[in-house]
Amino acid sequence: MTLTNRPQSREILCKRIGCSDRVLRRAVRELRLSGVPVCSSSQTKGYWIGNDDEAKHLARDYRSRGLKCLEAARKIEATRAKGGQIVWEDILHG
Repeated sequence: MTLTNRPQSREILCKRIGCSDRVLRRAVRELRLSGVPVCSSSQTKGYWIGNDDEAKHLARDYRSRGLKCLEAARKIEATRAKGGQIVWEDILHG
């Protein structure tokens, strides 16, 4: 079973491969880390191998997520360095 340029649902892929959803998601993550443009979308159910434009979009999306994670890490470290205490009421109603 191989991914194609047409979306295939996780459920179908899991059945065909004979693995759990968790194992499939881990395999997709590993493929992406090795440079394979495995695409997915909230509008399109499933995974597929992206074309050049989709691969560029996927890379931009990961870069954006990575920058947001780095910004969160920086702020967490800054808050801890100040010995600051987070008050949920301030966050929820601030």
